[in-house]
Amino acid sequence: MNLRTKVLLVLSGVLALSIVLNYGVVRMIVFPKFSEIERTEAQKNLQRVQRAIQSELTHMDNTAQDWAHWTDTYQFIAGENPEFVENNLMYETFSGIGVTLMNFYDSEGTLVWGKAYDLESEQEIQLGEFSPESLTAAHPLIAHQTIDGQAHGVMMTERGPVLVVSRPILTNEKRGPIRGALVMARLLDEGLLDKLRQQVNADFRVWSVTENSVPDEHQGMLRRLTSGAQLFAIERGERSLWAYSVLSDVRGAPVLLMQVETPRDITAIGLRTINVALIGIVVAGIIVMLVMLVVFQRVVTDPLSRLTGHILSIGDTGDLSERLSLKRDDEIGIFAREFDTMLEKLSEARRQLQEQSYRFGMAEMAAGVLHNIRNIIAPTFLRIDRMIENLAECSDRDLDAVVEELSYNNISGERRAKLSRYVFLSHERWAQQHVTLGSDLNNITEQLRALERLLMAQDDFSGSGIAPQPVNIADALNTAVRCLPAKLQDVASIEIDSGVDRSKSAMGSLIAFVQVFVNLVTNAAESIERKGSGDGRIEIGLKPERVNGKDVLHMRVSDNGIGIDERSLDLIFQRDYSSKEDGKGGMGLHWCANAIRNMNGEIYAETGGPGQGAVIHLILPAVS
Repeated sequence: MNLRTKVLLVLSGVLALSIVLNYGVVRMIVFPKFSEIERTEAQKNLQRVQRAIQSELTHMDNTAQDWAHWTDTYQFIAGENPEFVENNLMYETFSGIGVTLMNFYDSEGTLVWGKAYDLESEQEIQLGEFSPESLTAAHPLIAHQTIDGQAHGVMMTERGPVLVVSRPILTNEKRGPIRGALVMARLLDEGLLDKLRQQVNADFRVWSVTENSVPDEHQGMLRRLTSGAQLFAIERGERSLWAYSVLSDVRGAPVLLMQVETPRDITAIGLRTINVALIGIVVAGIIVMLVMLVVFQRVVTDPLSRLTGHILSIGDTGDLSERLSLKRDDEIGIFAREFDTMLEKLSEARRQLQEQSYRFGMAEMAAGVLHNIRNIIAPTFLRIDRMIENLAECSDRDLDAVVEELSYNNISGERRAKLSRYVFLSHERWAQQHVTLGSDLNNITEQLRALERLLMAQDDFSGSGIAPQPVNIADALNTAVRCLPAKLQDVASIEIDSGVDRSKSAMGSLIAFVQVFVNLVTNAAESIERKGSGDGRIEIGLKPERVNGKDVLHMRVSDNGIGIDERSLDLIFQRDYSSKEDGKGGMGLHWCANAIRNMNGEIYAETGGPGQGAVIHLILPAVS
């Protein structure tokens, strides 16, 4: 997982945690405030309905006071105003003041006059609950003890609940004695309820407590309110809040259960607001995260990616000349500059090590060249010794004596014939020795020329290193075969493929190619010798190929020797490694690998396993 992905995951985690925390705070702290406001609003709606009913009672009470504190009424109760009923108590009066019932009682509690009308149908109705049998003189609606006395509340009748008020009957000057009571009532029907609903802008319903008309689902609320534990209660629904209260009659006993419904608009608005706020937080968080990611990528990730790519490139190519050159004053810039400085020091150390390795390699190569020179000179000395021996055998002292004797005239014919025969045979032997000496001299000359080429190539190589130049592979290979020790030349037959002709040339150094070929052929011959099979064979092939758009020569040096352990394939080109029992070798495959790589080539090995021989592959840059 790269750094950019880790940063993205961390920022995403922080954003997710922030969203969860904000949501938790909003749901646990903010949203309950909306619910509290909504509960308060439901309570206010309940209070508004209660005030509306109370306002209606107050209005009726004021009306009742106007009629009760009137001298005409006062005289009517005393029997002194017989025209009072005809002049004042008609249906229009009921309709005008908005009451259903008007009852006039004297001080003894006797009903003097009373009627009730249905204001919608304009028909007279009977309300038995206001009959003399129901309202006695001790009833709170009739028994006023003071001139300021009053009574109001709700009563249940056969036609439903009514709002009822009562005032003592006095003169205009509000003087007594009290001659009775005036009771006014109004049915709490749907008409009045609708009027109150519009007035308070809230929906509510009422149920009679005494008639057991309260639905079962509201019985629990009724018990809670009638127990005296609380004045009101609120129940939550999915879309509404229901506030409950009870209305009492003139005696203070519960008579009506009232339910006020408040839509849960506040929590709905609050929930939408919270959702919008959370969406805003998410969007803002994403924007902040993206901005931070872009800034982090430009300030940290991209420079680190560039630095990482730079380090990986150096690891792949080994080129220590590359530099980052980051112009930054922060920690990354300091690290980049210090890394560039380290590369410069490492490059210098590498250069010094290469020079040291080069000098050491030159010493090894010189030792190898001297070894090859000894291999060339040894057979040369043998040929010279053989020539000296042949010349010693062809002494001309006997021939001089024979020639001198032939010059005499006194020798016999038979003697002359034998001497002539001797001269002829001596001449023939001399001619044969001449041919042999000529062949030996030619071989000596060819070996000396090969020696001269080795020394010249070594001189050039020592002066300029491996300077790429066209090298004929066939010439280098033939020179390498001649440098092979004589004892190894008899171990195996060397078969050079016809593809190795004089038209194939590679870029490199002659001395380096010769030394590499000598080492490879020598190793192959020694492998065959250690196997001891007696049918040793070294095959050398060469064919042109094209690799990665470049022309190369692919050489294969294979043998049927003891082979290579597969575990050693990666070790044979390392320094100081040898598969020989004595651990000693010539210049070694390590030097060969370095020489081939320095000439932009490639070397690798294959094997079929122990006893199956080995194949060394050389990939050499071809001359176009």
